[in-house]
Amino acid sequence: MLKISPLFSDGAVLCRGKEIRVFGEAENGTRVHCELRDAKDGLLAGGEGTAWGGKFLILLPPQTAQTGCRLILTGGGESLCALDISIGEVYLAGGQSNMEMELRDAAEGPSLIATHVNPMVRYFNVPKSGAFDRAREEAWARAGWQAIGPGRGQDISAAAYFFAMKLQRKLQVPVGIIDCCVGASSVTCWMDEDWLRRTGEGQRYLAESTDPDSLLRPAGLYATMVAPLTPLALTGILYYQGESDAFITDCYDVLLMSLIDRWRDAFRDEELPFLFVQLPMWIEQGAEDSGKWAALRLCQSRVRDRVRNTAMVCLIDQGEFDNIHPANKRVVGERLYEAARTLIYGERGEASPRVTGKRISGSMMTLRTDQMLTNRDGREPALLELAGADGVFVRARAMIEGPMLHLTAPGVEYPLHARYAWKDYAQVNLFGGNGLPLEPFAF
Repeated sequence: MLKISPLFSDGAVLCRGKEIRVFGEAENGTRVHCELRDAKDGLLAGGEGTAWGGKFLILLPPQTAQTGCRLILTGGGESLCALDISIGEVYLAGGQSNMEMELRDAAEGPSLIATHVNPMVRYFNVPKSGAFDRAREEAWARAGWQAIGPGRGQDISAAAYFFAMKLQRKLQVPVGIIDCCVGASSVTCWMDEDWLRRTGEGQRYLAESTDPDSLLRPAGLYATMVAPLTPLALTGILYYQGESDAFITDCYDVLLMSLIDRWRDAFRDEELPFLFVQLPMWIEQGAEDSGKWAALRLCQSRVRDRVRNTAMVCLIDQGEFDNIHPANKRVVGERLYEAARTLIYGERGEASPRVTGKRISGSMMTLRTDQMLTNRDGREPALLELAGADGVFVRARAMIEGPMLHLTAPGVEYPLHARYAWKDYAQVNLFGGNGLPLEPFAF
């Protein structure tokens, strides 16, 4: 029986400017033919593929942005037609609960849902499942694309929604979001077992897993939610995850780099842009500040610095005390949009200021950043620390001079190390001239 992946159902958005890969299921040996036709029924592209292992893959040449297209498949005496196909930008939105948070649960969500209209923004929710059972089959059979319109869009990722709406207004092309996220999931949930065994930390997660049946087991969600999407052509990845791993691993950078490699391999794109969100401030009421979230933030920044074609969004000013799920997802989506402007679209998007160099003169360490700095609340710059050869950090006093921070600390006669915002939760007050917070650092 000829079946096409729900990713290519009515209303789908296909990735522009890249090879289009159409896939589905058919009996072994079935020759499947595919045509992509434009709004005037002109043939844009055609191709064929033979089903093996019950699956087929057809490759079509890259296309420009447009709407009103059709996908027509024939094979084994059957035919299928998907209508209202658009070609534009396609992003996979992955991660855990802060990417999963739906628009209806976010600040502004209910009022936006009642009135918003933008059929050029569409989304596909990957069914949440950790097992290959009948419930999963039924959920995939019901899955499909939805367009943003009044009373619709309640269940799109809120962060991805704000990203997509701003991107679409800027580019004036269709934008598709594929939501692929599960609350409380570890980074290891989103890689297959063979890939996890490539790193010692991945092996440790597998060895310490106590349940092969849990939705949140290592490697589980990759098989049930990511693999069925491959090898779809994508514009890029949006990723917000890390909370579940902060108290489990000191090597989150190793795991995240491995995930990026795995997804690029699976989606057949070695340069697939990967934009991710750095954890904000957070602590539970009554908990001791462990610095674990601070350490994971540093791991995330290392990934950005070491892995090509990646970008990281700083949210250090957006955390909430005793609330791990801030409702203001507009700022997340719009900062991801700024990152995409720089990484993908060749523009200069707004980014958080970063330290670019240091100089030591006696008891003073001077840090240079890439923007003019300001202490937004008018108070002394907070959360800066210095340490000497003994490695003991002491609260530092700071003087701002344009893009420079001059630091001194009592008892630190010759500073060698500095760090900023090394807290699970605290209020920051250092910002760049563009209004974005200074990125945390430790060196």
